[in-house]
Amino acid sequence: MPQFGLRQRTLVRVSSILFFVAGLSTALVLGDASQLPTAQAQAAYTSSASSTSIWGSASFPVENFQTYTSPFGYRSSPYGGSSEEFHSGLDMAAPQGSYIRNWWTGQVVEVSDDSNCGTSVVVQSGGWEHIYCHMMGHVEVAGGQRYLVDREGGIQIQEGQGLPTGARIGRVGMTGRTTGPHLHWGLRYNSEWIDPAVVLRAMYSAQQVSQR
Repeated sequence: MPQFGLRQRTLVRVSSILFFVAGLSTALVLGDASQLPTAQAQAAYTSSASSTSIWGSASFPVENFQTYTSPFGYRSSPYGGSSEEFHSGLDMAAPQGSYIRNWWTGQVVEVSDDSNCGTSVVVQSGGWEHIYCHMMGHVEVAGGQRYLVDREGGIQIQEGQGLPTGARIGRVGMTGRTTGPHLHWGLRYNSEWIDPAVVLRAMYSAQQVSQR
């Protein structure tokens, strides 16, 4: 599986949040404009009016972003050793306690706190799943319902609830398997892992077009 390098960072603004977008050697074919863009091909990005309109609706997933700390793909284990492991998302460093925002409108399909992902939320948006890991807080069960609870941050997310784009859904923490405070952001389309940096590149291109 190819690993997309993160190169040439450019300062941009999406959804009123400043962040750095990595220049990529590969981009994205967009699908039907009536749905979220498809990402199966990961070939040449097209900047048609319909596709840029779709991508421009997405939200960057973390506030107070500092830098990318680990890209998508195979990597050496951050805990040492000579073996490689598959890293299924993009790691974004931010100060502990920074708020995490929902990338796209959708429904919460899972909250968890008992895996390497730590305290986490999975949101379903059509064929897409977006996964947010290593957050502050924990899972509580009340009345047969599961909740992610971060009282200090004013966060309570229930499995099954709907979330709008850009909603605050948690805070950057160090739960699970992690060496420092960051958001691990994973994306799947039709159960296949997608490089989040490719999606951020498409969001950046959409923002550039909208500013012309």
